[in-house]
Amino acid sequence: MLDRDALIKAALTPADDLIVPAGLAEDIARAVASTPQRRPGFASRGGWHALPQTMAGLAPLIVLTALLLAAALFAILARPAPPLPPAVSGYHGGGGLTGVMPGPGPAGPVHVQWEHRLAGPMTALIMPLVEDGRIHAADGNGSLTTLDADTGALVRSASVLDSIGGTPVLAGSRLIVGSTDGTVLALDVSTGAELWRHDVGAPVRASLAATGDVSLVGGGDGFVHVLDVETGSERGKVAAGGPVERSPAVDDGVAYTGAIGGRLTAWDVATLAVQWSVELGPGEVMTPAVSDGTVYVAHGLPDLSAPYEAVALDTVDGAISWRWTPPTAQRIFVGAVAGRWVWIHSEDGTVYRINRATGAGGPFLITQGPVGSLGAVVGNTLYVASSDRRIYAVDTESGTELWRVDVTGSPTIPVVVGGRVVVGTDLGVLVSIASDGG
Repeated sequence: MLDRDALIKAALTPADDLIVPAGLAEDIARAVASTPQRRPGFASRGGWHALPQTMAGLAPLIVLTALLLAAALFAILARPAPPLPPAVSGYHGGGGLTGVMPGPGPAGPVHVQWEHRLAGPMTALIMPLVEDGRIHAADGNGSLTTLDADTGALVRSASVLDSIGGTPVLAGSRLIVGSTDGTVLALDVSTGAELWRHDVGAPVRASLAATGDVSLVGGGDGFVHVLDVETGSERGKVAAGGPVERSPAVDDGVAYTGAIGGRLTAWDVATLAVQWSVELGPGEVMTPAVSDGTVYVAHGLPDLSAPYEAVALDTVDGAISWRWTPPTAQRIFVGAVAGRWVWIHSEDGTVYRINRATGAGGPFLITQGPVGSLGAVVGNTLYVASSDRRIYAVDTESGTELWRVDVTGSPTIPVVVGGRVVVGTDLGVLVSIASDGG
């Protein structure tokens, strides 16, 4: 039952964005004016006696109260739904794989808020996902663990696959994950119950992507398999020119896929039609990132017989606008893209900052170990995970180190959401970093 006093109060203090129906004041005035002021009576001893004057005077008040209740109900229904809590639903932030996270991040000084030991290691391609106050973490041993984001308390954990090589993806009510034996599995996010499974016929080592009602699964057979999110049925597949071991980036309905062998392919997700394909050179193509009409990607020979290269390509036709080569012959990765900059992570222990327009740049942060994981950006802060067992927070413009935290093991890609940084390590430890203030 509605609380009349509460409704009247809500009507008198409506939401800032409430639009009062036109003519409400005139309607109230007309209702009061048209209310009969005669005083009906009741029978007593065969005659009629008038009701007291005060009873007749209540009629306008009753009408006014009814209108106020209606206005209050309108105000309640017109209030916008509260915004959904921020989420990180896919690899490297999802979508264009730029590493831009919803945030906010913790304000320094910071500390390790909690740790949770998983059933297996989180490798360089596996990162936690966060949604609705819960953290979902896969590990290399094939388990999926769900924790409370605030406390780290265990919600559930189960072994679901033989081995997991990449990050799952959250798609609506489903958590979809691939296995190195070719199995793709969908679980109910709320309960953990299995909803469907599909065998793509090739190892799945790449992190998964999702857009609209489909999930994109890179396979060792040289194809990206397009699966229906609801049923798991395969709608088709796109040839990538070699084994796909890195997640596709998706922007404005177009997927960008790198393959072992050196090819980068852009294709339409709806029609599966290839828009363009570029041979970058022999070797492997790392995870691409797409932002503002440009694809950024690193590629090179795994035997390190020549330096790797970072390349910027136009999303329309694949034309190369610039190339950048690091000073050392180590593997490099597009760690993050935001503002004016592209941050290139290197296994030589350095993070390089490159101007997005010109391709010029140099060292930005030097750590004490290889930087083999991608980074994260929130506002003017870059978060870097280094194999020196530290997480660094650095100002994106000045390069000033804001804080650093030691963690248990070599960390993978950090997730920054809800005032904390959540990261897994190769020792199977999930870590939450928060500000000292809470």
